[in-house]
Amino acid sequence: MKIFLTGGRGLLATNIASFLGNLGYDVHLFGRSVQQKIDGIKFSELNWNNLDSIFNSHKEIDLFIHCAGINAYQCELDPIEALRFNSYLTGKLSELCALNKVKNFIFFSSIHAYGNNLNGLITEESIPNSSHPYGFSKYVAEKLLQANLYKSNTKYLILRLSNIIATPINSETRCWHLLPNSLCKELKKSKSLVLKSNPNIKRDFVAISQLNEFIKYFLLNQEVFESGIYNFASGQMMKIYDLAKLIRKINFDNFGEEVEIIIDQNKLRNIDENFNFSIKKIKDSGFNLTQNIEKELLSMLNFSSSIYSKFKN
Repeated sequence: MKIFLTGGRGLLATNIASFLGNLGYDVHLFGRSVQQKIDGIKFSELNWNNLDSIFNSHKEIDLFIHCAGINAYQCELDPIEALRFNSYLTGKLSELCALNKVKNFIFFSSIHAYGNNLNGLITEESIPNSSHPYGFSKYVAEKLLQANLYKSNTKYLILRLSNIIATPINSETRCWHLLPNSLCKELKKSKSLVLKSNPNIKRDFVAISQLNEFIKYFLLNQEVFESGIYNFASGQMMKIYDLAKLIRKINFDNFGEEVEIIIDQNKLRNIDENFNFSIKKIKDSGFNLTQNIEKELLSMLNFSSSIYSKFKN
Protein backbone atom coordinates (compact mmCIF):
# COMPACT_ATOMS: atom_id res chain seq x y z
CA MET A 1 0.00 0.00 0.00
CA LYS A 2 1.48 3.34 -1.11
CA ILE A 3 1.16 6.33 1.26
CA PHE A 4 2.28 9.92 0.57
CA LEU A 5 2.72 12.67 3.17
CA THR A 6 3.55 16.37 2.90
CA GLY A 7 5.33 18.29 5.67
CA GLY A 8 8.71 16.57 5.39
CA ARG A 9 10.35 18.55 8.20
CA GLY A 10 7.31 18.83 10.43
CA LEU A 11 6.51 17.17 13.73
CA LEU A 12 3.40 15.29 12.63
CA ALA A 13 4.52 14.10 9.21
CA THR A 14 7.85 12.70 10.42
CA ASN A 15 6.23 10.87 13.33
CA ILE A 16 3.45 9.42 11.18
CA ALA A 17 5.83 8.45 8.38
CA SER A 18 8.08 6.60 10.84
CA PHE A 19 5.11 4.81 12.38
CA LEU A 20 3.65 3.72 9.03
CA GLY A 21 7.06 2.72 7.70
CA ASN A 22 7.56 0.43 10.68
CA LEU A 23 4.26 -1.23 9.82
CA GLY A 24 5.63 -2.11 6.40
CA TYR A 25 3.78 0.41 4.25
CA ASP A 26 5.42 2.01 1.20
CA VAL A 27 5.82 5.54 2.60
CA HIS A 28 6.89 8.63 0.63
CA LEU A 29 7.56 11.89 2.49
CA PHE A 30 7.63 15.23 0.65
CA GLY A 31 8.99 18.56 1.88
CA ARG A 32 10.65 21.77 0.81
CA SER A 33 13.88 20.36 2.14
CA VAL A 34 14.69 17.30 4.18
CA GLN A 35 17.49 17.40 6.72
CA GLN A 36 17.05 14.04 8.41
CA LYS A 37 16.54 10.44 7.37
CA ILE A 38 14.03 7.95 8.69
CA ASP A 39 14.67 4.27 8.13
CA GLY A 40 12.50 2.81 5.40
CA ILE A 41 11.06 6.16 4.25
CA LYS A 42 11.53 7.60 0.77
CA PHE A 43 12.16 11.37 0.72
CA SER A 44 11.54 13.82 -2.10
CA GLU A 45 12.00 17.58 -2.24
CA LEU A 46 8.74 19.29 -3.16
CA ASN A 47 8.31 22.44 -5.21
CA TRP A 48 4.98 23.88 -4.08
CA ASN A 49 4.76 25.83 -7.32
CA ASN A 50 4.82 22.57 -9.27
CA LEU A 51 2.61 20.13 -7.40
CA ASP A 52 1.98 18.17 -10.60
CA SER A 53 5.51 16.78 -10.24
CA ILE A 54 4.34 14.57 -7.39
CA PHE A 55 2.13 12.58 -9.72
CA ASN A 56 4.37 12.47 -12.81
CA SER A 57 6.22 9.40 -11.63
CA HIS A 58 3.83 8.03 -9.02
CA LYS A 59 0.56 6.27 -9.73
CA GLU A 60 -1.92 4.21 -7.72
CA ILE A 61 -1.59 6.15 -4.47
CA ASP A 62 -3.67 4.55 -1.73
CA LEU A 63 -3.53 7.38 0.82
CA PHE A 64 -2.35 10.98 0.66
CA ILE A 65 -1.93 12.72 4.05
CA HIS A 66 -1.57 16.49 3.81
CA CYS A 67 0.30 17.60 6.94
CA ALA A 68 2.12 20.67 5.63
CA GLY A 69 0.94 24.10 6.73
CA ILE A 70 1.89 27.46 8.17
CA ASN A 71 1.52 27.65 11.94
CA ALA A 72 -0.61 30.15 13.86
CA TYR A 73 2.22 32.57 14.63
CA GLN A 74 3.36 32.71 11.00
CA CYS A 75 -0.22 33.12 9.81
CA GLU A 76 -0.68 36.13 12.07
CA LEU A 77 2.49 37.71 10.66
CA ASP A 78 1.39 37.19 7.05
CA PRO A 79 -2.36 36.51 6.58
CA ILE A 80 -2.04 36.65 2.77
CA GLU A 81 0.61 33.92 2.75
CA ALA A 82 -1.59 31.94 5.16
CA LEU A 83 -4.37 31.91 2.59
CA ARG A 84 -2.00 31.12 -0.27
CA PHE A 85 -0.26 28.21 1.43
CA ASN A 86 -2.79 26.80 3.88
CA SER A 87 -5.84 27.35 1.70
CA TYR A 88 -5.10 27.69 -2.03
CA LEU A 89 -2.34 25.06 -2.20
CA THR A 90 -4.43 22.61 -0.20
CA GLY A 91 -7.21 23.13 -2.72
CA LYS A 92 -4.81 22.63 -5.61
CA LEU A 93 -3.39 19.47 -4.08
CA SER A 94 -6.84 17.99 -3.52
CA GLU A 95 -7.77 18.78 -7.12
CA LEU A 96 -4.69 16.93 -8.37
CA CYS A 97 -5.48 13.97 -6.11
CA ALA A 98 -8.90 13.69 -7.69
CA LEU A 99 -7.48 13.95 -11.22
CA ASN A 100 -4.87 11.29 -10.45
CA LYS A 101 -7.39 8.95 -8.83
CA VAL A 102 -5.84 8.91 -5.36
CA LYS A 103 -7.98 6.51 -3.32
CA ASN A 104 -7.99 8.37 0.03
CA PHE A 105 -7.04 11.88 1.17
CA ILE A 106 -6.59 13.02 4.78
CA PHE A 107 -6.24 16.72 5.53
CA PHE A 108 -5.09 17.99 8.91
CA SER A 109 -7.29 20.96 9.69
CA SER A 110 -7.63 22.38 13.21
CA ILE A 111 -10.17 22.86 15.97
CA HIS A 112 -9.07 26.52 15.75
CA ALA A 113 -11.36 26.74 12.72
CA TYR A 114 -14.23 27.01 15.23
CA GLY A 115 -12.83 30.28 16.55
CA ASN A 116 -12.91 31.71 20.07
CA ASN A 117 -15.68 32.38 22.62
CA LEU A 118 -16.95 28.82 22.30
CA ASN A 119 -19.72 27.46 24.47
CA GLY A 120 -21.24 24.05 25.06
CA LEU A 121 -20.50 20.93 23.04
CA ILE A 122 -18.68 21.68 19.78
CA THR A 123 -19.64 19.16 17.11
CA GLU A 124 -18.72 18.89 13.45
CA GLU A 125 -22.02 20.65 12.71
CA SER A 126 -21.02 23.72 14.73
CA ILE A 127 -20.44 26.71 12.47
CA PRO A 128 -16.76 27.74 12.21
CA ASN A 129 -16.26 31.39 13.09
CA SER A 130 -12.53 32.00 13.37
CA SER A 131 -11.26 35.53 12.83
CA HIS A 132 -7.64 34.46 13.30
CA PRO A 133 -5.72 33.98 10.01
CA TYR A 134 -4.72 30.44 11.04
CA GLY A 135 -8.18 29.12 11.83
CA PHE A 136 -9.72 30.99 8.91
CA SER A 137 -7.16 29.66 6.41
CA LYS A 138 -7.82 26.11 7.60
CA TYR A 139 -11.56 26.57 7.14
CA VAL A 140 -11.12 27.98 3.63
CA ALA A 141 -8.91 25.00 2.81
CA GLU A 142 -11.67 22.66 3.98
CA LYS A 143 -14.20 24.29 1.67
CA LEU A 144 -11.88 24.13 -1.35
CA LEU A 145 -11.06 20.50 -0.64
CA GLN A 146 -14.71 19.55 -0.32
CA ALA A 147 -15.58 21.31 -3.57
CA ASN A 148 -12.81 19.45 -5.41
CA LEU A 149 -13.43 15.99 -3.97
CA TYR A 150 -17.19 15.97 -3.43
CA LYS A 151 -18.01 14.29 -6.76
CA SER A 152 -14.72 12.43 -7.18
CA ASN A 153 -13.83 8.84 -6.36
CA THR A 154 -11.35 10.02 -3.72
CA LYS A 155 -12.57 9.45 -0.17
CA TYR A 156 -11.54 12.30 2.10
CA LEU A 157 -11.28 12.86 5.84
CA ILE A 158 -10.89 16.37 7.21
CA LEU A 159 -9.47 15.95 10.72
CA ARG A 160 -9.94 19.00 12.93
CA LEU A 161 -6.99 18.30 15.22
CA SER A 162 -6.75 19.52 18.78
CA ASN A 163 -3.30 19.95 20.38
CA ILE A 164 -1.18 16.95 19.42
CA ILE A 165 1.63 16.06 21.83
CA ALA A 166 4.54 14.47 20.00
CA THR A 167 8.23 13.88 20.53
CA PRO A 168 10.31 15.05 17.56
CA ILE A 169 12.36 12.68 15.44
CA ASN A 170 15.40 14.89 16.10
CA SER A 171 16.22 18.34 17.46
CA GLU A 172 15.96 19.92 14.01
CA THR A 173 12.25 19.19 13.79
CA ARG A 174 10.27 22.43 14.00
CA CYS A 175 8.17 21.98 17.12
CA TRP A 176 9.63 23.92 20.03
CA HIS A 177 7.05 26.70 19.79
CA LEU A 178 4.39 24.21 20.90
CA LEU A 179 3.48 24.44 24.59
CA PRO A 180 4.15 20.84 25.78
CA ASN A 181 7.42 20.67 23.81
CA SER A 182 8.53 24.07 25.06
CA LEU A 183 7.77 23.21 28.70
CA CYS A 184 9.69 19.92 28.56
CA LYS A 185 12.66 21.57 26.89
CA GLU A 186 12.80 24.46 29.36
CA LEU A 187 12.42 22.14 32.34
CA LYS A 188 15.54 20.26 31.29
CA LYS A 189 17.44 23.45 30.56
CA SER A 190 16.54 25.59 33.57
CA LYS A 191 15.01 23.10 36.04
CA SER A 192 11.81 25.15 36.18
CA LEU A 193 8.48 25.43 34.39
CA VAL A 194 7.75 29.02 33.40
CA LEU A 195 4.16 29.70 32.30
CA LYS A 196 4.23 32.76 30.08
CA SER A 197 0.47 32.89 29.48
CA ASN A 198 -2.60 32.64 31.69
CA PRO A 199 -2.34 29.27 33.50
CA ASN A 200 -6.14 28.99 33.58
CA ILE A 201 -6.45 28.73 29.80
CA LYS A 202 -7.79 25.31 28.83
CA ARG A 203 -6.65 23.13 25.96
CA ASP A 204 -7.53 19.70 24.61
CA PHE A 205 -4.43 17.49 24.30
CA VAL A 206 -4.00 14.22 22.39
CA ALA A 207 -0.89 12.05 22.07
CA ILE A 208 0.61 11.41 18.62
CA SER A 209 0.21 7.69 19.32
CA GLN A 210 -3.56 8.18 19.11
CA LEU A 211 -3.27 9.86 15.72
CA ASN A 212 -0.94 7.14 14.47
CA GLU A 213 -3.30 4.41 15.64
CA PHE A 214 -6.25 6.18 14.04
CA ILE A 215 -4.54 6.29 10.64
CA LYS A 216 -3.71 2.60 11.00
CA TYR A 217 -7.35 1.92 11.93
CA PHE A 218 -8.57 3.87 8.91
CA LEU A 219 -6.33 1.93 6.55
CA LEU A 220 -7.71 -1.35 7.89
CA ASN A 221 -11.36 -0.20 8.07
CA GLN A 222 -11.84 2.24 5.19
CA GLU A 223 -15.33 0.98 4.49
CA VAL A 224 -16.74 2.26 7.80
CA PHE A 225 -15.79 5.87 7.06
CA GLU A 226 -17.69 8.37 4.96
CA SER A 227 -16.04 11.43 3.48
CA GLY A 228 -16.41 14.41 5.76
CA ILE A 229 -15.20 16.36 8.78
CA TYR A 230 -14.15 14.66 12.03
CA ASN A 231 -13.12 16.28 15.31
CA PHE A 232 -9.90 14.65 16.47
CA ALA A 233 -9.63 15.51 20.15
CA SER A 234 -9.64 13.80 23.53
CA GLY A 235 -12.96 15.32 24.54
CA GLN A 236 -11.37 16.53 27.80
CA MET A 237 -10.14 20.04 28.52
CA MET A 238 -7.04 20.64 30.65
CA LYS A 239 -5.75 23.86 32.18
CA ILE A 240 -2.23 24.87 31.17
CA TYR A 241 -1.37 24.86 34.89
CA ASP A 242 -2.57 21.26 35.19
CA LEU A 243 -0.43 20.29 32.20
CA ALA A 244 2.58 21.86 33.91
CA LYS A 245 1.81 19.96 37.14
CA LEU A 246 1.55 16.69 35.19
CA ILE A 247 4.91 17.31 33.50
CA ARG A 248 6.44 18.14 36.89
CA LYS A 249 5.07 14.91 38.41
CA ILE A 250 6.26 12.73 35.51
CA ASN A 251 9.68 14.34 35.73
CA PHE A 252 9.94 13.75 39.50
CA ASP A 253 8.71 10.15 39.25
CA ASN A 254 11.25 9.29 36.55
CA PHE A 255 14.20 11.60 37.20
CA GLY A 256 13.83 12.46 40.89
CA GLU A 257 14.08 16.18 40.13
CA GLU A 258 12.04 18.79 42.00
CA VAL A 259 11.13 21.74 39.79
CA GLU A 260 9.21 24.94 40.44
CA ILE A 261 6.24 26.15 38.40
CA ILE A 262 6.62 29.90 37.87
CA ILE A 263 3.52 31.91 36.97
CA ASP A 264 3.53 35.41 35.53
CA GLN A 265 1.12 37.10 37.93
CA ASN A 266 0.36 39.77 35.33
CA LYS A 267 -1.15 37.07 33.12
CA LEU A 268 -3.15 35.40 35.87
CA ARG A 269 -6.92 35.83 35.65
CA ASN A 270 -10.05 33.72 35.86
CA ILE A 271 -11.56 32.51 32.59
CA ASP A 272 -15.15 31.43 32.15
CA GLU A 273 -14.70 28.63 29.62
CA ASN A 274 -17.50 26.10 29.32
CA PHE A 275 -17.05 24.09 26.17
CA ASN A 276 -15.81 20.75 24.95
CA PHE A 277 -15.21 19.04 21.62
CA SER A 278 -17.49 16.19 20.64
CA ILE A 279 -15.70 13.06 19.47
CA LYS A 280 -18.86 10.99 19.02
CA LYS A 281 -18.54 10.88 15.24
CA ILE A 282 -15.06 9.40 15.29
CA LYS A 283 -15.97 6.99 18.11
CA ASP A 284 -18.96 5.82 16.07
CA SER A 285 -16.43 4.49 13.54
CA GLY A 286 -15.26 2.06 16.23
CA PHE A 287 -12.08 3.95 17.16
CA ASN A 288 -11.64 4.92 20.81
CA LEU A 289 -9.98 8.29 21.45
CA THR A 290 -8.46 8.96 24.86
CA GLN A 291 -6.32 11.59 26.61
CA ASN A 292 -3.51 9.22 27.55
CA ILE A 293 -0.68 11.74 27.22
CA GLU A 294 1.62 10.66 30.08
CA LYS A 295 3.70 8.27 27.97
CA GLU A 296 4.30 10.89 25.28
CA LEU A 297 5.27 13.53 27.85
CA LEU A 298 7.79 11.13 29.38
CA SER A 299 9.18 10.44 25.92
CA MET A 300 9.60 14.17 25.34
CA LEU A 301 11.30 14.65 28.71
CA ASN A 302 13.72 11.84 27.87
CA PHE A 303 14.40 13.39 24.47
CA SER A 304 14.90 16.86 25.94
CA SER A 305 17.19 15.48 28.63
CA SER A 306 19.44 13.87 26.02
CA ILE A 307 19.90 16.95 23.83
CA TYR A 308 18.95 20.01 25.93
CA SER A 309 22.52 21.30 26.04
CA LYS A 310 22.42 21.69 22.26
CA PHE A 311 19.46 24.05 22.30
CA LYS A 312 20.02 27.72 21.75
CA ASN A 313 18.12 30.28 23.75
